[in-house]
Amino acid sequence: MAYLFLTVLIVAIAAFASLKFSLSLLACVVIVTTVVKVTATRLIGPVSIGAAARSVAWACVLPALVLIALVVSSEGKLAVDGIAAVLVLAALFVSFVLGFKYSLDAAFGASAAIALVSTVVSVGLLVLLKPLLF
Repeated sequence: MAYLFLTVLIVAIAAFASLKFSLSLLACVVIVTTVVKVTATRLIGPVSIGAAARSVAWACVLPALVLIALVVSSEGKLAVDGIAAVLVLAALFVSFVLGFKYSLDAAFGASAAIALVSTVVSVGLLVLLKPLLF
């Protein structure tokens, strides 16, 4: 199911977004998946790239739903700053923890550590690639 979600997401983004946005977002997903694989392998043992991709897909569900709700409620003009930015980061962290806990079958502490690393990398990528993405 997670692979189907990732495939539909990639096709939808490629169909409706610009090439620059699509390639930047794909690069972010690949980098975060690689970071998750390396971090999870060091913390819980061998993890395949497929399992890491599946866990990233499940971890992206909650933030995607939050962002869709924000876009719909703001009538298409989205500005996330202040307390809203903190809430979005908290939702990203919580969804990463839950995605890694259930998808990688990791303990809560290990999934929280993996989530901390991947959240920092995700935020860093979004800050660096913000001019390309938005």
